[in-house]
Amino acid sequence: MSETIYYPTATTLVNSNLTVTANATIYQDLTSQGAYLIPSPSNAAVIVQWMTRLTDSFASDNICGQPFWSNIAPLRTSNVASGTGNQYVVGPDGKLWSFAGNGNMALYLFNPYTNTLKSYATGTASENGSIGALVLPDGRLCFPPFFSGWVRVYNPISNSFTSYPEPTGWPSALNSANCGGGCLMVDGNVWINPYGVVGNALVFNTSTNTVSNLVSTLGTNAYLGCTTDPTGNVVAPNLNGGLGIYNPYNGQFSTVSTPSGYWGCKVLPSGNVICYPYNNNFIGEYNPFTRTFSQTVTTGAGNGSFSNGTLLPNGIFALQNGSQLGLYNYKSKTFTSVSFPFGIGGGACLNIDGRMFFSAGSNTAALTASTRPVPLEFCMHPFFNRS
Repeated sequence: MSETIYYPTATTLVNSNLTVTANATIYQDLTSQGAYLIPSPSNAAVIVQWMTRLTDSFASDNICGQPFWSNIAPLRTSNVASGTGNQYVVGPDGKLWSFAGNGNMALYLFNPYTNTLKSYATGTASENGSIGALVLPDGRLCFPPFFSGWVRVYNPISNSFTSYPEPTGWPSALNSANCGGGCLMVDGNVWINPYGVVGNALVFNTSTNTVSNLVSTLGTNAYLGCTTDPTGNVVAPNLNGGLGIYNPYNGQFSTVSTPSGYWGCKVLPSGNVICYPYNNNFIGEYNPFTRTFSQTVTTGAGNGSFSNGTLLPNGIFALQNGSQLGLYNYKSKTFTSVSFPFGIGGGACLNIDGRMFFSAGSNTAALTASTRPVPLEFCMHPFFNRS
């Protein structure tokens, strides 16, 4: 996609090497801006083109062929460090952060350049029942609550943790689940799923550092995992069935009918949202442009128990559960399993060196997906950099 800019007839000295004496047409590549556009209905097409250009050699505007970093290497798996966090995200400096969560009082920093892991104390057990992680626009790390009444925020500059309480009336005792993960919204604030409590989603305001009720989510609340899609809406699978859809532009919440058993989701290069089969055998895809859901392929694993995953440099989506890695090709709608001898944990994320990192038993493990560097804006985009 390009934009044509016309300059009127004139004799204009643009610089010492170029004189324009007639109409000049300058072509600007808008697709390359896709990483930086705010998801919205008007920006969605450009954002999808950006994703497909990075990962798909058959993209309609990709005249140069597949990017060199998405020529995927033979898959290799390995343990890279002793010890592990729960769910990793890529920080602004390219290092990986993970919060142990669920009462475990530790924050982990994994350095992919030295393959070393460092832990930090994080306060009291009652504040540490988190699930998932994401990076805020100002570089802080946010850990939404699960078995806790607090949103936890870590500032890597000051090396300090701050706990922000949920609104009055929300359960806050450890081992009383009340939220199910969060994601960054188009306004820079954090959507937080309701899980097993009163029917309201929460919002963490990143400017005022306050947590408040945002919108009624209707019906049974078992929302686990969520993402902002290319149109700007928040998509949240309900483990009991259905997708919650929140439109931040008009403040309306609605649902799309789906089978039960889906936990977590992320965006595919097509713009669709992949929903992980946890208590289900079929991978799900939600089309945000038609607001339709479809089951695409079986994982062959009974109830798949997949609750996390990430996009690889070639557009293949890697899913993980307690015993296997699964690779989903969204174009051919095929699924294959990858042998992994170390045991699987959670929290996959793609690093700029082409490796996918995740927890594996008591270790941090890596799946080598590419031998070439991956753009930081690809690794850090909120579509993908969230667990």
